[in-house]
Amino acid sequence: TGTSGAGAEVEKVAEATRIAKERRPDLLIDGPLQYDAASVESVGRSKAPDSKVAGRANVFIFPDLNTGNTTYKAVQRSANVVSVGPMLQGLN
Repeated sequence: TGTSGAGAEVEKVAEATRIAKERRPDLLIDGPLQYDAASVESVGRSKAPDSKVAGRANVFIFPDLNTGNTTYKAVQRSANVVSVGPMLQGLN
């Protein structure tokens, strides 16, 4: 979350976040955020108190297919959501 991580994958997400914010300043975009900070309000307030997205994210972008697929499968199997291809519905 924020600058707590380091490495190529974190830099990739930080760069994607920068580009997205530049292209769509009308959207609330933040990152990098760890999944728990992005999806759980209490964790988001603790880990990223200045974020307008933390704890309320409804779009998740992952640095690679492996990470995205692992998280997708974990959420699909553990939450009461509808899985439609690579998308999950009913998270909010």
